[in-house]
Amino acid sequence: MKIIIVDDNNDIRGILEEYLSGSGHTVSSFSNPQECLDTVEAIKPDAVVSDYEMPQMTGKEMLEKIPDIPKALFTGNLGLKVPYPVFQKGNMRVYKEIDDWLNGLQTNEENLNGQENNSG
Repeated sequence: MKIIIVDDNNDIRGILEEYLSGSGHTVSSFSNPQECLDTVEAIKPDAVVSDYEMPQMTGKEMLEKIPDIPKALFTGNLGLKVPYPVFQKGNMRVYKEIDDWLNGLQTNEENLNGQENNSG
């Protein structure tokens, strides 16, 4: 799976890159939401993972500008007051663990591949 990571924190972004690429995914990462938006069409990712709180724009604002693909929004700021409806819009969801999100993506991909094989 091709996954984009967006986080202005180099350490967190590096950890996510290492984890996801070590799980067999192709990873592109950006420290700036606008850089992601400028290249998302060329990359054609299967999913995007983004930090919520970044200087240029919030992860929510960025994800709303990306076409209809699976997205995950996270924050390390436990004191941040994020309105709950942020997590109910479109295909943005809340997961406690990144593995839960990845398992959901893989299940959806397997279902889609099965539908394509059965239709031919």
